[in-house]
Amino acid sequence: MCFLIVLGTGCEAFLIQTPAPAWKTDRYDARFCETLSQDLEHDHWQPNPVWSPTREWENREPHGPAAGSLRWRYASKTWEDSLQRLDDNIALEEERPSVVWTTEDHLAQLAKQDTPAGWNAAILLAQRIPHGADGVEPILKKLVTQSGRLPASESPATEKASSNGISPNMRAAAAEAWCLVLASRAEEPIDALADAGTALLDFRLPDEVRAELFRGIGRWVPPANVPGLDQHVPETRNDRPIPITLRRAALDACVLYALWNRDAIPSDPDEKNTPWPATLLKRQWESDSHFERDPLVRERFAHWLVLINHPNAAKVLESHLIDQNPEVRDAALIHLGTLKTQEALKTLQTHAKRPEPRVRAMAVKGLAHWGVPYLVKSLDDDSHEVRLSVAEELGRYPTTESAVWLQKLQADPNRQVEIAAMEATRHWPDDLAIPVLLHGMEHASPDTRRECLRELRKRRNIEDSFHVTAGPEVRQLEIAKLARDLNLPRQLVASNPSTPLDSKTNHLRVAE
Repeated sequence: MCFLIVLGTGCEAFLIQTPAPAWKTDRYDARFCETLSQDLEHDHWQPNPVWSPTREWENREPHGPAAGSLRWRYASKTWEDSLQRLDDNIALEEERPSVVWTTEDHLAQLAKQDTPAGWNAAILLAQRIPHGADGVEPILKKLVTQSGRLPASESPATEKASSNGISPNMRAAAAEAWCLVLASRAEEPIDALADAGTALLDFRLPDEVRAELFRGIGRWVPPANVPGLDQHVPETRNDRPIPITLRRAALDACVLYALWNRDAIPSDPDEKNTPWPATLLKRQWESDSHFERDPLVRERFAHWLVLINHPNAAKVLESHLIDQNPEVRDAALIHLGTLKTQEALKTLQTHAKRPEPRVRAMAVKGLAHWGVPYLVKSLDDDSHEVRLSVAEELGRYPTTESAVWLQKLQADPNRQVEIAAMEATRHWPDDLAIPVLLHGMEHASPDTRRECLRELRKRRNIEDSFHVTAGPEVRQLEIAKLARDLNLPRQLVASNPSTPLDSKTNHLRVAE
């Protein structure tokens, strides 16, 4: 088997090695650990229905993807309820617990068990803190590669289980988590992810698992280096159709690499140093994108063209504005913003005046690339869908101006807009975010007030109670007391305009 391989390139600061967390696995609540074990004993892994490379990138954390933005999630209501109770015990009780423990403490303790609950805990731990989950790396590798067999009595109950009891979904979730842990190591990504690259050589891997390894490696390693990825770009190979699961994953890997490694992308790649698979570069984009049958692949092609500044990107996006698939049309409006040309601006301004709320909402997301003034023009749109886009996109700009408009949206009649106005400040500095959260605690609906309080307690150690359902006078007094006692900023201070928060063989190095 032959692969096109290039030298590894460095990544952005997101892969800087961080110290392991201070939590210890001997610090946990036994009763909650038992409850957690029961919650995690089944295989409930499902793909995140709203995942996309763009959403992952926009919700990133300083050292990599945020756990809530990953492709795989443990879709269990009992697990979510238990997690919420734990968060409430830590953050929302009027009297703080005498012993502070975290979800990670309990997951680390549970991951010691060689049971389905322990395996699920290992995956969840790696999703939440990959830089501190090196101890569960062997478990993840075993789940992905199936290097050992499991007793039938310990197999998770699932209709789609493989012969040894682990479903392709669980293995795919483990593959995603495994790559996160490997990539968090201090080595160059191309070396850190070598074991995952070797795993791709196993022809027995289910398509779902291979797809996640494509994405997980391709996030940090040039896709041209990923074994087998180039063979899964075309629609067919040797007159046989390529599984769409793998084609989508191959394109996802290219988009992810372009997003996470923007400084490493050559402005004019040639065949000698390009990070892209040869099969991708050979496509005739203007025509192929139009005749590509899968809408998701069409959208990813266009996004990749925009990210690498391909000369045909604008033409492809214009054709996508009249695509038969609504999701392709929506994405084209957003990607026009990334293109950020005068022609793109005119097109988006025209679509922002269209009668269809969905079209206006997507046009607003594209216009966000030109700054806050282009967003606030739609602040009072009749459609909550448009106002929701405004709230979400204001989060790109951590400025006083953005904070003022978010405070206004916290009194929106639609709760989705309220919540979006709060969540937009999640990665902002305290001097801008805290006044917005305090404003929400005073003026938003009760459920949103509770969410604002939860977010505030993530930033400050607040032991005092706050009555989210009290009347406006009581809330105002309690907020004033909180601000005074904890020296919290209540007033927004003028700031300058900000830019957006923006014998092992290494089979990723075969050609070297």
